[in-house]
Amino acid sequence: MTNPLHGIDLREDILEYMFGLLGGIPSIGSCWRNRGPVPELDPDSQQPLRPAIILLDGDTRLQVGSETIYGYKSRKMPPVPVIMSPEIYVILDKAGDATNTTDKNGNPYNPGQQLSFFHWQIKLAVENEPGLMALLTPNGQIVWTGFETDMKSGSAVGAMGPMGCVSYDLYFPMQPPRS
Repeated sequence: MTNPLHGIDLREDILEYMFGLLGGIPSIGSCWRNRGPVPELDPDSQQPLRPAIILLDGDTRLQVGSETIYGYKSRKMPPVPVIMSPEIYVILDKAGDATNTTDKNGNPYNPGQQLSFFHWQIKLAVENEPGLMALLTPNGQIVWTGFETDMKSGSAVGAMGPMGCVSYDLYFPMQPPRS
């Protein structure tokens, strides 16, 4: 779906643009936005859907406290600096065994190495990309905030397939309607 408020809803414009960037990453099986678990194969075509990338919109919040905005003493909502924090997940195929060292065909498999590879593929696609930077405006900024995987104690390693999450904070000005 194309943003019906294109040019007005900058948040949605940024998310749509990011989704397009992520969909262009080589060697992914599929790219999704705001969805749950991804099956390993398309139920109709039986084509692989993984490695998959899922873009979750995340939250958008004021960059400054609401008291600062109140301090403007304007009855109307003014333009404000905001932070949007999307989450980008990469989900790999499940391993062939509990050791996570072979794939389902018995071939060597290193999910940690693959997660690192896709982490950097996402960084290459998103960070400082000229079109995205233009959407963030000259006052905006993109900040990588972390990469978490399920390859750690206390997680259900590989329950859905090995996965990792790349997080960003995107800073940009939000214009209120009828400003």
